[in-house]
Amino acid sequence: MNMTMMHRVLLGSLLVSSATVSRAGDEPKFFVGAALANVQGSIKTLTNNSMGYEINGGVEFAFQEKMNLRTTAAINLLPGKSQGGHNFGLRGYQVAADLVFASPFPHTDFILGLSAQRWQYQLTLDEGVDNPYVSQNTGSVVWPASSAYSFVPGVKLGFRMGAEYKINDHVLVELLFQQTELGSMNGDPSFFNKNPSWLQVGVKYTF
Repeated sequence: MNMTMMHRVLLGSLLVSSATVSRAGDEPKFFVGAALANVQGSIKTLTNNSMGYEINGGVEFAFQEKMNLRTTAAINLLPGKSQGGHNFGLRGYQVAADLVFASPFPHTDFILGLSAQRWQYQLTLDEGVDNPYVSQNTGSVVWPASSAYSFVPGVKLGFRMGAEYKINDHVLVELLFQQTELGSMNGDPSFFNKNPSWLQVGVKYTF
């Protein structure tokens, strides 16, 4: 997916606003959390793995009546499983800004937000195995072999939406869909230029 300049402006505005939007008398709430991810579509094919993980933390501010602004920093892990003598995995460093607003259901809120992400990839090849990630357009290597995690060029943008259920004043469970950009190491818009998406189920603890 191609993120527009509007997405970039909105994400920047939400992140900057987080420092100033608390209503009088409402203290910011800090949280930590973890989630399991079910990887969707083309990235599932790329990594040969439907499972991923996230650890996160952040702060939530009162924004308007029945609406909060939440900023999150997270690490996303989408490990690969060996296929055909190669193994491709992803690791992402993410910041996100979400609007959390009341739903008509008891103890349940809806979530809608934007994210910015830096991805790293790791591609290992068994001895004698050719790199399968070659451009269909130019014949150049899209993902060079890398035994250590290497950064994919550029900051990638994404969106997220979901819902959460408050178990008590400190613990909540969350269902969240995320999609981001990925790109490639040579910028080639080929079959291997994927956009990661996943559905995650997690828990958060608020201090």
